[in-house]
Amino acid sequence: MKKRIKSFYLILLEIFTRANFNFKSKNFNKLFDFNLSYFHNDTISTEISINGYFEREQLEILDSLIKKKQIFIDIGANIGNHTLYFRNKFKKIYCFEPHPKIFKVLKLNTEDYKNIRVFPLGISNSKNRLYFKPKKSNNISGTNFKKEIKNKGRIVHFKKLDKIINSKSISFVKIDVEGNEFDVLKSMNKNLLKNNMVIQLEFNPKEFSEENKIIKFLKEKGYENFYFFSTNKPLNLRIINLPYIFWKVFFLNYKKKVSLNNINELPDHRYFLKDNIIISKDKLNLNFLYKK
Repeated sequence: MKKRIKSFYLILLEIFTRANFNFKSKNFNKLFDFNLSYFHNDTISTEISINGYFEREQLEILDSLIKKKQIFIDIGANIGNHTLYFRNKFKKIYCFEPHPKIFKVLKLNTEDYKNIRVFPLGISNSKNRLYFKPKKSNNISGTNFKKEIKNKGRIVHFKKLDKIINSKSISFVKIDVEGNEFDVLKSMNKNLLKNNMVIQLEFNPKEFSEENKIIKFLKEKGYENFYFFSTNKPLNLRIINLPYIFWKVFFLNYKKKVSLNNINELPDHRYFLKDNIIISKDKLNLNFLYKK
C-alpha cells in the first residue's frame, strides 16, 4: 500500500510541476529576456523556478525604497538573483562571487548587460588566498572556505572592497556571505562613511542588541535605522496539509502579506521572513506598504 501511495504522490507531483511550468512560462518570459541558467536541487534555484525570483516580495519592497539607483554592489551574488532583478534599474552593478562553479553561471546570466561587472572574488577585510572542496548540498553556495585543506582544493581569492571600489554613488549593497558579514563590512569602511546607502545582510533578529558587534560597527558609521521583513503566519506547504491550505485560501481568503518593520516597531503577531535585515542612515519611508 505504501508503494502505491508513493507512486501516486510522484505522479501527482509531476502533474503539478508540469502545470506550474506551463502556467508560469509566459510570466517568466516577461521577467527575463533570456533563458536563465541555474542549478538543479539548489534552494535558491528551486525558488526561482517556482516564483521567478528568490525572495521576490522582499525585492519588490527594496525596489520601492531605493529612490536613487546609481550603483548596486552584490556581495555573494550567487547565480545573480538580486542582480538580475535590478539589471534594468541601476546604472552600474558590481557582483562578487568566489565559488568557481557558481561564478560561471553568474557570468553566463549577466554577460549581455553592459552595466553589470562580475568578479570571481570573495570580499574580506584582509587579502587572502583560501581553499575549498565542493560538497553535495541543496545549498551550493553554503561552502566553507579554509586556509588549509587536506589534499588542498580549489583556490579562491579574497580582497577588500575599498581596494576595488571607491565611489560616492553607492545606493545599495546586498551581503550574503554565510556568516562572514562583519568581515565584509570592515572591508568597505571608507565606502560606508562616504555614502548614504541601503544595506541588506543576513542577520538573526533574535541577536539584535546594542552590544552586537555588527550593530555597534554600523552605528559608528552613521547607520542607525534597522528594519526586518515580516509576514503573516505562513502556510506549511506540504502535500499532507492540502485540506487545511484549501480551507485557509477558499474560506478565510488567506493571502501572504510581506512588510518591512522598524526594529522598534515590530508587531507581536508577525513572523520574521528569512533572516534579512535592512540598514540605512536615513529613516526609510514605509508609507507605500500601507497604501496597498
